[in-house]
Amino acid sequence: TAVRALRAGGYFEQLGVQVRNGRDWVDVKNLSLSPAYPGDASVPAFTTYMFTFDDVVSDGVRIDGKPGGSQHYTSLAELSVHYE
Repeated sequence: TAVRALRAGGYFEQLGVQVRNGRDWVDVKNLSLSPAYPGDASVPAFTTYMFTFDDVVSDGVRIDGKPGGSQHYTSLAELSVHYE
């Protein structure tokens, strides 16, 4: 869930998901995101984004990307991982 973005930051310019096995972090395969993420300060506050990707066995997951804004920072209100 995204929080309020500002021109100074609080959003990602580029956004992805990586998983870890041991020491190695790798990008997930067939990543999709809903709704579409704008990648700029127009990110609506408290919008929940759903990432889906191919099944994977791992010991960690992280959001990876380039921070946005003049101060280059990101923020998240909540992150949860589910397997269906």
